[in-house]
Formats: sequence, structure tokens, C-alpha cells
Amino acid sequence: MACHKKHPSTSFHPRGHVVSARTMEILRTWGLEDAVRARGIPHDRNQGVAFVRTVAGESIGELRTYANRERNRLLETYGPSAKTSCPQDVL
Repeated sequence: MACHKKHPSTSFHPRGHVVSARTMEILRTWGLEDAVRARGIPHDRNQGVAFVRTVAGESIGELRTYANRERNRLLETYGPSAKTSCPQDVL
């Protein structure tokens, strides 16, 4: 099997980072779940999306998508593995 890459290297800003619960279950069966979690973004740093004019500049707003800790704990009980955030160039 051949893999064709559109670009010569990885993107400056990886496009994919969410690893679904089902994918984490598969990685778990291969013994890779802990390694992916260790290399991913810590859950407490992945709480939403910020909109800014520049990295160090004015904040326009934010969406706190994972700020509800009770909801997050409930979601983690739905299966043997919970989703995580691990950029595609790290995965």
C-alpha cells in the first residue's frame, strides 16, 4: 500500500486533534492508549476555543466547550476509553 502526501511536510498548524472514544478503544486494544494520552494535550488545558486578533493581543471571545466537569466525568463512564486531544503530527 502506498501513501501519497499532498504536502512535503506536516502543517504548521495540524488540522486534526480530536481522537474519538472509539478510536481510543482501538488504540487501547493495541496497547497504545496510554502513550497517546501521554503525548496529547492535557485535559485541563483543552477547555474550549479562544478567538484572538494575535496570539499576544486582544481577545475577541471564547467558547468554553469542556468547562462542565460533571458532564465530562459522565461522558468518561460511557465506555472503556474516553476521547482525547492529540495533534495529528504527534499521533
